[in-house]
Amino acid sequence: MYYPRYLVSESDNFKADNFPKVIEEVEAISKLIETTISGFNIDMLISFLKDHYMDATWVKSYPQAAEMISTMASGLGNTEGLFKSSFGNRNFSSGLEDYIREQCKT
Repeated sequence: MYYPRYLVSESDNFKADNFPKVIEEVEAISKLIETTISGFNIDMLISFLKDHYMDATWVKSYPQAAEMISTMASGLGNTEGLFKSSFGNRNFSSGLEDYIREQCKT
């Protein structure tokens, strides 16, 4: 049985300021991407955070990024948990995706 880490109702919208641990995790991965990986595919990170999945073509095209994401997975538990908790609220999860994309621009 799954117990959500966060309580996200169907009418909630994502507001980063409400999730300081997620902000910390996204800032950390953004800095890592900025300093170590060129041509990073943000969709690969978001897919991993949402579904614990990376498309095989992405892994083949960006092996360094795939390795970094899987290595950092344990440090992204709050962000992963927020995606899982917002499963029934598409607007919330889209807002979280938009936030990650904005913070991790390369």
